[in-house]
Amino acid sequence: MKYIYIICFLWVCSTAFAQRDTIFLKDPLSDLYLSASDSAGCVPMQVNFKASLSHNIRFRWDFGDGETSTLPNPTHTYLRTGSYSLNVVAYYNKDSILLTQPDWINAYPVAYPNFSTANKCACDLPANLTFFNNSNNSAQYTWLFVGAEMTEFDGFNPPPIAYNQAGKYPVSLIATTQYGCIDTLTLENYVNVGHEIAFSADKTTANCPPFPVSFTDKSLGCATKWKWDFGDGTSPSLSRDPVHIYSKAGDYTVKLAVTYQDGCTDSLIQTHYIQVGGPEATLVMSPLEVCENEGVEFRFTASAYLFLEFAPEDVKLLKGTKNEPSTYTHHFKTAGVFHPSYTVIDSSGCLNKFYVSDSIRVLPRPTADFMASTSFGKKPLTFSLYPTADNNVEYRWFVMGKKDSLESTEKKPTFTLENTGRYTVKMIAFHPNGCSDTLIKKEFMAILEPENGKNTPEIVPISATIVAETDGSEDLTVTINSVQKNTFSIAVLNELGAVISTDQLSFQGLKSTKIKTRNLPVGAYHIIIKTKEGKEVLQRDFGKK
Repeated sequence: MKYIYIICFLWVCSTAFAQRDTIFLKDPLSDLYLSASDSAGCVPMQVNFKASLSHNIRFRWDFGDGETSTLPNPTHTYLRTGSYSLNVVAYYNKDSILLTQPDWINAYPVAYPNFSTANKCACDLPANLTFFNNSNNSAQYTWLFVGAEMTEFDGFNPPPIAYNQAGKYPVSLIATTQYGCIDTLTLENYVNVGHEIAFSADKTTANCPPFPVSFTDKSLGCATKWKWDFGDGTSPSLSRDPVHIYSKAGDYTVKLAVTYQDGCTDSLIQTHYIQVGGPEATLVMSPLEVCENEGVEFRFTASAYLFLEFAPEDVKLLKGTKNEPSTYTHHFKTAGVFHPSYTVIDSSGCLNKFYVSDSIRVLPRPTADFMASTSFGKKPLTFSLYPTADNNVEYRWFVMGKKDSLESTEKKPTFTLENTGRYTVKMIAFHPNGCSDTLIKKEFMAILEPENGKNTPEIVPISATIVAETDGSEDLTVTINSVQKNTFSIAVLNELGAVISTDQLSFQGLKSTKIKTRNLPVGAYHIIIKTKEGKEVLQRDFGKK
């Protein structure tokens, strides 16, 4: 520690009234001296300055590098190399003094080490890597190689350094100048040699799906490509650290394949790595191809309730019993290709959704409907039948009575009836895809005996029929065939006998109409059809499920 001594004498004479004694007061600036913790060092060089006296003394320090301070004991850091003079002004009352020390502080330069290598990655072992010193060669250098055969080398450029074990290793370069200034550059994980595949997951078990899992690649080596197989049949991921969501319960095997910079490849398989709990179910469908309105049987086992979904607005809730198979038959009302899915939910609210790999193909069915050129008359009665839709289908016709039975495969056949009586007409329409539809109109044709020798047919309705779905999901279709013009009332009653709705029809011949019943509540109902004279034509019960 260097000191600066400056001695100043100040004589002060004081007279108290008539007293003639003289008092000498010492100036505090006379005992002031300065000190520094160091006068030579390496940049950045920190120096602690100190004044021996500070009471009632003010200071202004000029450190010689453009920086100043008014503290009595300042600390200053010299950032640039050079020799610096110190100038300090001390103030006491109205007196001041300038303290100067030329070239007191000497800040020496350091050598900033810098290095590189031709290839920081090597896939095969042993790996020989060459390092280059990019520093100022005026210093002395020491190299440190962690994990290598040669762990230390003194000199500017080292020989090729051999690594025999896979890993990521740091490299350090230490530079020492002629003034003893030392600086070290350490690059962590600078070299990556060999390869060793590994991965982890933030969690591997769950009680219920969906289960998101974050995977982390922990492989050693300079990997450039990744391919993850999550074991649940989904598409692979090419990300280094992917996040994958397991949507259903099960044990899953995870595989990671890695390609490294030098072309090396490696893979790792961890069996039963991800385990997701949750309700289970199985589902088998048969047949996989049907016509419209034909049934497909779903045979399932489930440990809880099961929602079977055929389309976004077509869902059926079923109760499953674990290890006991159950069946459900579903009728597809429209043509198309369907991919059913099913969701199982247990008492704790855990959901597990399954997607059926097979699809169901529902073929379009032709619509069987027809009309006649006439429906009654004298014998012999000749009439023609016409399909109401003109499409690419084939037909079979049957006209059936007690005495006559006629058939035809023509599209628009003509028949002649020779005997009196009432005849039922049956039409079967065949689609080229093999689907068919059948319509039977009972007592649709009539040859009646004259009444009282007059050529007048009976003035009564010949027949009335009702076509409805077995579960009551569609409106009722009512068909009435009347020989003469008449008015009919159609009433729908509930199980208590109260009238729900009434309709009236006035016509002659054949007439079909829809009775709106699809929106009725679940229950039992009764339909009655009467003539305007009050004669009952038909009674029928139907139910809504």
